[in-house]
Amino acid sequence: MSVKKGASRKDIDIVVIGSGIDLAKKTARKIDPKIKVSVFKNFGTAMFRWNEYEVEFVGARKESYKRGSRKPAVEDGTLEDDQKRRDFTINALAINLSKVSYGQFLDPFGGTQDLIRR
Repeated sequence: MSVKKGASRKDIDIVVIGSGIDLAKKTARKIDPKIKVSVFKNFGTAMFRWNEYEVEFVGARKESYKRGSRKPAVEDGTLEDDQKRRDFTINALAINLSKVSYGQFLDPFGGTQDLIRR
């Protein structure tokens, strides 16, 4: 995805332990029952736009590849599994939103240092 120079992106990606599609629908209804939720069943994701934000939900998953294939086999996974499949260290950064560990910052691969080093 490209962003024009000087433009800013306002997207929020939420990884859920469980169904991202279900949480997207529930969240949208709570914000405004008129919000349209786009569901992408093949990927197990859902997205809606709210104000200037694009909010995408996905269930935590892990991927494995068969020799000679670029198409992953996808299955439910843990947050750690999901972070391991990310393409860049900064894409694995997370903030815990659960009641037990609310606000805990997760940086398993040193993404913060990579941002500092640009």
